[in-house]
Amino acid sequence: MKPDEFAQLIREPRSSDGEYVVGRLHYHRAVHDFEEACYENGFIHSFNWGAWTFKARQYFDDPAPVMDAGLLTCVKLVTAHIRAERFCDGHLQDAFNSGQLIAILRRLKQLSLRRARFSKPSLATTSNPHSQTLIN
Repeated sequence: MKPDEFAQLIREPRSSDGEYVVGRLHYHRAVHDFEEACYENGFIHSFNWGAWTFKARQYFDDPAPVMDAGLLTCVKLVTAHIRAERFCDGHLQDAFNSGQLIAILRRLKQLSLRRARFSKPSLATTSNPHSQTLIN
């Protein structure tokens, strides 16, 4: 998926009194499928993600450290990004454009491949055909 396909800004018409109305983002179907797959596969972790924001900021500012993150940190980052979207339209788009979301998905894929060599099937496998759209 190309960055310009990730989300589209829907501009709302002016209100009846001529005031401008803030637009909204319409995400690509793959983004909705990704969010749904995260919930269905346990990648949304119940924790105080708001209090964890300071730690998360270290990863948000620079996607490179994600490549050394553990599974729990990656799950917390996915949770923080998806939950932040609820309060800040466009957060997921920013996470995608900055490389943060892709870095997390690549790290999860790496961790799952490593795990698959030593144990059960990969966490990266899913029945959702759109999940690979974001990873590759």
